Amino acid sequence: MVTHRTCPFNVFSYYGTRFFFILMLNWFITFFHFSQPLNFRNMDVVEKFLSLRREGRGEEAYRMLAPGAAMGCPWGGMHYGENVRNFLKDEARFTRKGYLDPVSIEKIDENTFQRKFRWDRGMYEYGNSGFKGLGILPMWREIYFVDEKGIRLVTANKQLKNRSLLSFFGL
Repeated sequence: MVTHRTCPFNVFSYYGTRFFFILMLNWFITFFHFSQPLNFRNMDVVEKFLSLRREGRGEEAYRMLAPGAAMGCPWGGMHYGENVRNFLKDEARFTRKGYLDPVSIEKIDENTFQRKFRWDRGMYEYGNSGFKGLGILPMWREIYFVDEKGIRLVTANKQLKNRSLLSFFGL
């Protein structure tokens, strides 16, 4: 008699069912954890977080992040743990903070918000025109993921340029 321990196909199905069970348990816990009502309005949290950063109050902005939060910024890289705190404190001394200018915040999905803006990092990112100052500044997008403990993740990335003539003339 062949058991599941000697036949390789039965071993795969034996461990496959365990993996499937763990996957379904993880989904069940995640679904019921995030389906609970939140204690605050999420978009207000994002707006308050940005206003504190604009005012140079990085310590207070850091307190609005959830424990273990990660944060990306247009200057590059993802920051984790103590690096997020140091970045928010140092941000008050930055000279080019145009990425913090007030722009509209859109709701993408439940507890997920985005803001889009054009910003010059001072690195001549005007495109492939070949002339300094001639061209279109890149579009940046920040996405904020919020849960009941605060802002969990902030991503920042540069969007691809729309190089059509209609977009050049603003149509």
